[in-house]
Amino acid sequence: LSRTGGHLLQKLMDPNALMLDGRTIWEAHPEWYGLPANGKRTRERAIRTQLCLSNKELTNWLSAEICEILKTSMKDIDILDLWGLDGGGKTCSCPNCIDQGNGSDQNLKLLSKVQDYLATHLDRPVILNTVSYDNSDTMVAPTLPVPQNLVDTGCFVIFYPIHRCYCHQLKDSTCTLNHIYNEAVTNWHKNAPKLSLWAGEYYNVSRFEDMPLVFGKMIPNELRYYLDNGCTGSTYMHNPSPNWGIRALTQLLHTQYSWNIDT
Repeated sequence: LSRTGGHLLQKLMDPNALMLDGRTIWEAHPEWYGLPANGKRTRERAIRTQLCLSNKELTNWLSAEICEILKTSMKDIDILDLWGLDGGGKTCSCPNCIDQGNGSDQNLKLLSKVQDYLATHLDRPVILNTVSYDNSDTMVAPTLPVPQNLVDTGCFVIFYPIHRCYCHQLKDSTCTLNHIYNEAVTNWHKNAPKLSLWAGEYYNVSRFEDMPLVFGKMIPNELRYYLDNGCTGSTYMHNPSPNWGIRALTQLLHTQYSWNIDT
């Protein structure tokens, strides 16, 4: 299966992007952008708050735009990453968005809306995913029931602990950073047991030491931890493509234990 996407909403919702009538999105629909806590929307900071996902006109427009992309430039894609705004801060503070639950609840509702639209307007199945991720205000597990169409179509969530500590295992409750992520993983499994959760890790991100012994014991133990906590898939963020060098050993560990946890 082919997979692409990522922070696609960020590209689609560029406030300076032109609509069919020649106006920018911001000029035509400033209300589509999330209401900051101070109650003032501005073009300059339009994508510093998550979108106003309770706005039906916005979600209808996004669904149609995403469907058109899947018919054209992504016509061969089987899995689409549809993540929130990266670094977009908190969710919209308007009363209607607050009524829709936390950031994860809102993101799952958007995914459900898009999935429904694709089911009737696209001539092939496409699996959608979103993220559990600090920088899009979706790390905390949902509080409301997961939309059933996401479960039925195999949609999933990728857990990305971007600010975690690598001196300690993720399950280490004594670590001031990792206990937050441990609690999040546990709650995702408890609150959304029928929704597939993938482990998205950063073992191969270049800001970490390249010596493989840093991760030699961590990767096998942590992938078993993820499995024990309901994760059904594994992926990574920012795969280094050229010049692996000694990183190849870390890549091999991650791939092998993702493929066969009993290695």
